[in-house]
Amino acid sequence: MEPAETTGIHLPARPYRNIFVVTGVLALAVGVFLVLHRNRGPKLTEKDTVVLAEFVNSTNDPVFDGALTQALSADLEQSPFLNIFSQENMRQSLAYMRRSPDEHVTGPVAREICERNGIKALIGGEIFQIGTQYVLNVIATNCLTGDTLAHEQAEAKSKEQVLPALSDAARKIRAALGESLGSIKKFDAPIYQATTSSLEALQAYTLGEETRARENDLAAIPFYQRAIEIDPEFVYAYALLGTIYQNTGDHPRTVEYQTKAFERRNHTSQLERFYITARYYGDVTGEVEKEIATYELWRETYPRDYTPIANLGETYRVLGDPERGLTFAMEALKLEPYDGIVYEQATSAFAQLNRFEEAKSVARAALTRGIDAIDLHTDLYGIAFAEHDTTEMKRQVDWARGKLEEWQMLHFQALVAGSRGRVREFRRLSQQAFEGALRQKSTGFAARYAGIRASEEAVFGYPDEARRWATEALKLSQNELGWIPAVLAQAGDSARAEKIASSLAKRRPTDTLLNERDLPQVRAAILISRGNGAAAVAALQPSQRFAKTTVAPVYLRGLAYLLQRQGKEAEMEFSQIVTRAGVLPIALEHSMAHLGLARAYALQNDNVRACEAYGEFRTLWEDADPEVPTLKQAKAEYVKLCTN
Repeated sequence: MEPAETTGIHLPARPYRNIFVVTGVLALAVGVFLVLHRNRGPKLTEKDTVVLAEFVNSTNDPVFDGALTQALSADLEQSPFLNIFSQENMRQSLAYMRRSPDEHVTGPVAREICERNGIKALIGGEIFQIGTQYVLNVIATNCLTGDTLAHEQAEAKSKEQVLPALSDAARKIRAALGESLGSIKKFDAPIYQATTSSLEALQAYTLGEETRARENDLAAIPFYQRAIEIDPEFVYAYALLGTIYQNTGDHPRTVEYQTKAFERRNHTSQLERFYITARYYGDVTGEVEKEIATYELWRETYPRDYTPIANLGETYRVLGDPERGLTFAMEALKLEPYDGIVYEQATSAFAQLNRFEEAKSVARAALTRGIDAIDLHTDLYGIAFAEHDTTEMKRQVDWARGKLEEWQMLHFQALVAGSRGRVREFRRLSQQAFEGALRQKSTGFAARYAGIRASEEAVFGYPDEARRWATEALKLSQNELGWIPAVLAQAGDSARAEKIASSLAKRRPTDTLLNERDLPQVRAAILISRGNGAAAVAALQPSQRFAKTTVAPVYLRGLAYLLQRQGKEAEMEFSQIVTRAGVLPIALEHSMAHLGLARAYALQNDNVRACEAYGEFRTLWEDADPEVPTLKQAKAEYVKLCTN
């Protein structure tokens, strides 16, 4: 059963006396400069954007590298008044400047980014040490004139007091830049209270953020885990780990980490609380309406934050409303034109609506901007398959060859082979993709791949293989993949399917997608295996809303109507799959729908159209392995109906 859609700088050591002289002169120079320039130039408005430069570490202690930039960002981003230039935008600007996207942005580089993007203000900072004390300067300047908009200096008597001092300076900078005292009071959760009081934990978290931006989600996991080991109350690190595991399909770990974050959410900033609450309802309890309500409140509170808008789009798309999902995705792209995930969401929504040219245009726009994510390439591969563009398919396969994520493209190649009945090739490529996921420690992906292999083996007519791979998927997912029991039912083990489905329903009673999309498929597959087509159609009723974004419920409904010998009704279901070529275009159900149509026409005694549909299926499977049971059965039906 095909599843539904689902930073640091190290300075050389210097003698203490030299540090004191240099930093003392610097502090004096800064002070004189600020006396001359303080309050010159306009303050900010809610329409202005701010570039946050790397916090300069002028001490010999590497624990401050990157961590203070992250801390200042967390303190400032909770403000609805300030609009911080995103890291995605920063990396893209560096690329346009022919610099490494991983370069730390300080001094003239930050100023150039401001000027290139027409941004009004730049906020930067520096920490230096005098004896055992630390001095922090946070300065906001007008990017165009160089005038100082605001400056705050804070002192910390010890390393442990640096984060509180920085939060105090950030609060004062917000006021100096024009944010109302009421807003500051409402949205002021100092990082040392709301996020972490540990510089070491914050540094590990920062390394995770850098690794995630430079490589991928999975590579960042050890850094977030290290942050939690140092500070077990680092709430946002729990939440991000939960999101990473959700993105990779690891439901048990998703629940573990999102629950820990949710239980500690009262100790976070309002912005972090929105994120944690929405993800908890979406990923743990499955209460989609509460998830949507949280995103809407987040959007209202932070109208320039694209994250809740993008996530609303994805939520609606998964709920079976690609039109609404697309609207939100395009709105998010206007606010943040450099986020690869949002481009992928928009590409998928366009494809699901059969708007292939627009889907390709969005994906290529992302690639042009230097956003070279694997999901965009697999999307283009799937669209090319739907359009019978073998040249483009080869281009995408060539792009993936040798890359860390090649196993994901191998999975798509396997599905293409399966959709054409080339079972031996499907098994070889599926095995490679499965092993690749395990090598990358992506248990969630491996579980899904095993489940999809089980589903296709069942359709091909190999129930023993289907049960074996379904068992593997259940083991890897700890029995949490809701659609897997449907495969067991198709493979002749309806008793086990029923037991697992019952357990899932009891454990996750509020989960919208499980109870309205997945379990109806399981119940229908069980009923079909027992010959009760009418009850299967009724069982699938809750899944009607997902017809625009997935194919499995529609396909099962078609099978149920065939079982009842209701040819016209079966025809309508299989026709939906055939005409919606952009909905999971490489799913096996697309080619099998042609065989379903042939049988539906035959039930209506329309032999002409039945033979045409059989012919279309045989054309699709012209290179199929001849020993496949499903192919043998289809050929026998064709011979009996169309050659006499």
